[in-house]
Amino acid sequence: MTQGESDPSAAISQVLLCYRLHETGPTTIGGDGYAQRIKAALEAHGYSASSSSDFGTGGSGRIESSLESSLAACSVVVAICSKGLGKDNVSYRELQLAESLHKPIIPIYHSGRFPPEEVEMYMNGMQRVPSGNRSVDECSWHEVVDELVERLENLGLYPLRWQAAVTAAMRVQSDAGA
Repeated sequence: MTQGESDPSAAISQVLLCYRLHETGPTTIGGDGYAQRIKAALEAHGYSASSSSDFGTGGSGRIESSLESSLAACSVVVAICSKGLGKDNVSYRELQLAESLHKPIIPIYHSGRFPPEEVEMYMNGMQRVPSGNRSVDECSWHEVVDELVERLENLGLYPLRWQAAVTAAMRVQSDAGA
């Protein structure tokens, strides 16, 4: 890291993306780029998002520590459910930690079986994006993003530029009812 650069793992993100790197990660390493598209869409809507791939390299201890602190600080985990989600140690560990920290998980049905067999215990009974029996390939990009944003708002998570105002309004409303 050069002077002036910040450690991406140190930034607190509202949303942590969980995905199988070689399936939905960057195209440069064999993925289809879907995770980066979701991250960009969330950021375009005003949310902050990160993933464990942002932690870079530096040994498994550093990555595990970064993962734990990022999961503890995030509000929601968005799991991109591809054929192999959970077959690797990283995505399996992300979902295991998310559940142990009681973080809401929003699954996006990308491909393969839903929920993926290896992580079924973390997603059983969850409503996926897109809703119904469709995968992301069976609906428009805008449908996926709009439904994801709606699910985040239903969990009380709003874009950073709105979050403070929404929290203050909810506090006033709560105080008025007390």
